[in-house]
Amino acid sequence: MLVTPCFAEQSNKGVSTNDNGSLSDYEFLLSCGFSKDVLDNLPEENYIRLREMVGDNEVEVVHSTSTSQMARGAIDAKDLKVYMDVALTYVSGTNTVAGCIVTASWVWAENKPINKLNEDGITVNWSSEYFNLANFMSQDWYKTTATGEEIVAKEYETPALANQGGIGFYTKPTTWKPFVGGGMLLYLENSIPMYRGDDYSSTINLEYAHDYSVGIGGFSFGAYDFSIGIDFKSMCDS
Repeated sequence: MLVTPCFAEQSNKGVSTNDNGSLSDYEFLLSCGFSKDVLDNLPEENYIRLREMVGDNEVEVVHSTSTSQMARGAIDAKDLKVYMDVALTYVSGTNTVAGCIVTASWVWAENKPINKLNEDGITVNWSSEYFNLANFMSQDWYKTTATGEEIVAKEYETPALANQGGIGFYTKPTTWKPFVGGGMLLYLENSIPMYRGDDYSSTINLEYAHDYSVGIGGFSFGAYDFSIGIDFKSMCDS
C-alpha cells in the first residue's frame, strides 16, 4: 500500500499542524498513512512519541499489514491480532531518506491467552546493509473494563537482545485482566546514503511467539511470522 507523503510541521502541546489546518496527533498520524488498527491499539501517549519520530521530515507509509492478511501462523487469528506499519522518512523538501519507522501493536481477544504465566517473545529483523537501530520502545498494557482505556502495565526502553540487523524483546500478558495487549515503536537510521527512487529493496520481518503450555515443564509454541517489503525504486516523487 503506497500512501501520499505527509509533510510534518512543528507541534504544540500535542497538537500537530499541516496545510489542512490544526490536527490532533492521532488525526495527523492517520493523515500520514499510519493505520487505524495500529494506532487504536496503542496507549494515547504514544501518539506524541510517534509524532516526534516523524519530526520535521516528510513521512510515507509504504506498507501496512495485519495477521488477518496472513495465510500462515500457528496462533489462531481469532485469539490474537498483530498489526504493523512501515514508513520511510525523508529530509523535508528532498528525496533523501532519513530513516525508517516501524510501528506494531498486538491485542488478545477477551480472556486470552489462557497462559499468562510466561513471557511471549517478539523479534524484528531488517537489512543491516541499509538500516541501523536508533530508537526502541515497547509497552505491555491492559484495558479497563469501564472505559476501554489502555493502561500501561510495563514499559521497555531497551530490547532484551540486539544485533546489527535485528532485536528481540519480551511482552508479558497482564495476569487476571480480561483484555491485554502491547505495542512497539522502532526507529531505524539509514546506514548508507539512500534516496527515493534508488534501486534498493529491503524487508522488515516481525515474529510473535507465544508459549501455550500451562503446566510446569510444558513447552508448546505458536507463532505469527510475517514480512513487509520496501522497494525504493517504486517510490514516486511528489
